[in-house]
Parts: sequence; C-alpha cells; structure tokens
Amino acid sequence: MKLNIDEKRFLAALDREGDHEIGAGILAADPVTDQPSEERVLVEGSRVESTHLAFGRLIQLLRRQKGWSVEALASQARIDMEEAVLIEAVTEYRPEQRTVFQLAHVFNLQPKVLMQLSGNAIPREDVTREALRFAASSEPIAKLSADETRAVETFVAALNRVADKESSVP
Repeated sequence: MKLNIDEKRFLAALDREGDHEIGAGILAADPVTDQPSEERVLVEGSRVESTHLAFGRLIQLLRRQKGWSVEALASQARIDMEEAVLIEAVTEYRPEQRTVFQLAHVFNLQPKVLMQLSGNAIPREDVTREALRFAASSEPIAKLSADETRAVETFVAALNRVADKESSVP
C-alpha cells in the first residue's frame, strides 16, 4: 500500500499542532479540510474557549450524573486524577488524545466530536455553536448558600471600598 500525502499537508498539520505531538489515525483526522491552514488557525482561536468550556462542563456534569467523584472518574476512565481535575477546572487545558478517547468510551460518546470539544481537533462550526449553547445553559442555577451570599457581599463591599479610595484621590 502506498500513501499519497504531500508535504503541504504535513506542514499544515505541524502548524496546527505547535509543540505538541502530531496524532495519527482516525481520531487525529481533521474535520475541517477545505480551509487553508492560516484560516483554520484564526478560526480555531475564536472557537477554542467556548468548546473547552463546554468540554469541561460536559465531563463534570456527566460525572456528577453518574454520582462519581473525580477520583472515581479517573479510575473508571483509567486516566490520571490530576488530568481529570484539570479538565473540569481549567478551560485552557487540552487533555491528551488518549484521555479524550477514554472519556468518550466511559460516557458512551463519539470520540471524534469529543476531540473537537477538547481542542485536539479543529471544531466544526456546528459543534462550536452547540458547545456555546451548552456552555451558556449549563451554569448551575441553584441559589447561593448563606455562606456564599456573605462571601459575595463581603467581596463586593471590599471592591467598592477600593474604588471609593481611588476616586477620592486627587
């Protein structure tokens, strides 16, 4: 069998991957192939934040739906516990492709779409749109506890004091 892949395609893959490893196989397939690499980089920069946010929230909500702790999720998916914490807590974190595949398997999701949400593949426009919609609607809506309310009020009062001091200085 002879592979007929030109150098231009490899260079475009290098541009997208930066200092990271270049993936191989079906999970590394780029779902957006009709745009020049420069355009894809610009599009990716505008889409990354919403898809990463949606990815972390999705994993957190699916984990909570199963009643698992982060430790239990890491065990079930056979991933590092620190990486599981980073996925849920840090929107800029891009997990390893193996981790995304393991999470897709544990939650019975399509790996290709999860790879786009995680930042391991350039997200398609429809995936980005759905990710943004999900991120906007997945924020917890429970009322604040008494302690949380006091903490917010104290913080806002402190911010107002700082602002008042700054505005009174000539």
